[in-house]
Amino acid sequence: EDVQAIQSCWTSLADLKESATETLGSQAAKGGSKVYCVKYLECFILFLNEAELKVLCMGDPAVYAKFQLAAKGAADTVFGLASFIMNENETTSTLPTPVAIVVLNALGALAKGKPEVFARRSCDVLSTLAAELGSKSKSGGGGGGRGTDTTKVAAVLQSLKQVLLSLAKFE
Repeated sequence: EDVQAIQSCWTSLADLKESATETLGSQAAKGGSKVYCVKYLECFILFLNEAELKVLCMGDPAVYAKFQLAAKGAADTVFGLASFIMNENETTSTLPTPVAIVVLNALGALAKGKPEVFARRSCDVLSTLAAELGSKSKSGGGGGGRGTDTTKVAAVLQSLKQVLLSLAKFE
């Protein structure tokens, strides 16, 4: 019954995932919309990785495989966004600061929510970002003295520290 209920709303869930992914890739979309899209994908991924869902789908492995494929695609989107937080050739985030912060928090939430699936990948991304942001912070943000660049780097670095600290306390 429960699997049938989930399947009955699957089209809507999958459509929302696609819409969120498209919004995140859009240059025209505003930062606030992107924040909500990242949060939706985070919840979508965690929901589809719930142990109870796997138990519910034991009678229909094809349904569970469909859910897992969708969760993987959404996770790839979130992890892909992390590469835009700080590009080597850029002095600042190519994502608006609030979106970058929500992406960092999503990586932490995924690592804590499903450590056997996401912990290593999240920690690898977060440690790479910590090294990049740390070097940019020490060099004054790399923005040629522009205060906005330094402020963005500092805000993202502070959020990264909080996520890493929460992960360290989690283990």
